[in-house]
Amino acid sequence: MRIAINARFLHPDKMEGIGRYSYETIRRIVDHHPEDTFLLLTDNNGASAFTFPKNVTIKKIGILPARHPLLFLLWFEFSVRRALKKFRADVFYSPDGFIPTLKTVPCVPVIHDIAWKHFPKHVKLKDRLYYRWMTPRFCRKAAKIITVSKFSKLDLMKFYHLPSSKIVVTGNACSPDFHPINEIQQMQIRRQYTEQKDYFFYVGALHPRKNIVHLIKAFDIFKQETNSNMKLLLAGRMAWKNKKFKKTLDSLAAKDDIIQLGFVPNEDLPLLMGSAFALTYISLFEGFGVPLLEAMAADVPVITSTVSSLPEVAGDAAITVNPNNPKEIAQAMITLRKNVDLYNELVDKGRKRVKEFSWDDYAQTVYDVLAQKSQLAFSGDLPDVLLK
Repeated sequence: MRIAINARFLHPDKMEGIGRYSYETIRRIVDHHPEDTFLLLTDNNGASAFTFPKNVTIKKIGILPARHPLLFLLWFEFSVRRALKKFRADVFYSPDGFIPTLKTVPCVPVIHDIAWKHFPKHVKLKDRLYYRWMTPRFCRKAAKIITVSKFSKLDLMKFYHLPSSKIVVTGNACSPDFHPINEIQQMQIRRQYTEQKDYFFYVGALHPRKNIVHLIKAFDIFKQETNSNMKLLLAGRMAWKNKKFKKTLDSLAAKDDIIQLGFVPNEDLPLLMGSAFALTYISLFEGFGVPLLEAMAADVPVITSTVSSLPEVAGDAAITVNPNNPKEIAQAMITLRKNVDLYNELVDKGRKRVKEFSWDDYAQTVYDVLAQKSQLAFSGDLPDVLLK
């Protein structure tokens, strides 16, 4: 079988959500199936930094990196389609959810979520218009759609009137780099970042959808009510629309105990996560929420949201709170700080929970979908309501 893959998000130094999913599934598929031939298509040089077996060819196509809606269209509708034809691909796998919509080989996108539907103002106008116009066309033209949670599957079915049979749920898992950290290493991390103080931890972009404003408000309440010397570490790049975050931070009594680390390299995250008192990940919307698993694997308890896919991922191994209520978030922090038995119970449940998520299983599911090439038609028979 000849499988072409969208590898645009393979960047060894910028491995965020889609990039991690891309790498973990692609690496396993190509390693486990030497009988197949693979073509990794990219608009940058990131994929070249990875080592793949001999059955893999990496090809950079297009004139410019596709980082704008107009460039997306040019890259997928012309550069990708031309490469698929030349490669004589049997199927095209796209972990970032974008595919050609003009006629080509069967395409299988991974649509991780449709957060832009729920929080359109959190997305730049040009991107929002692109998603609004193209997502229904991706759904219509895809031979099969893969998504990462039952929540996201139901969301896609609701908004795009898709049959359940068209959507396959896989998931995300945790890198083996995340594991419990010994006390000496924890002390070193706290000495480096927090003056030896315990800390709550957040990892992800500082973006409105990640609900950082309510998180820092909750931490301020926690500090006032407990007189604790704990810190809050925020690990993630500063995304757009952050004026409210900056204004709120400046107004807090605890602002000096909130430490912004910026983007943290992958090699540093396991130590920071494993040395945390708890993970506070209270997003307004997530298609999955990998940091929950990373914390559980590191024996770090989790406080997360009651919304979107997060309860599905957390199971009974986390405290769930209303993300729009800073007082409730703060109370969870206080409870976790005071209740040692609950703390240990969540650590134990987290150890068990994280084992239920496997990259090997998910990569095999992806491959099984791709291998059904004889059943994957270039679909165009879904209701016209999709295109409204």
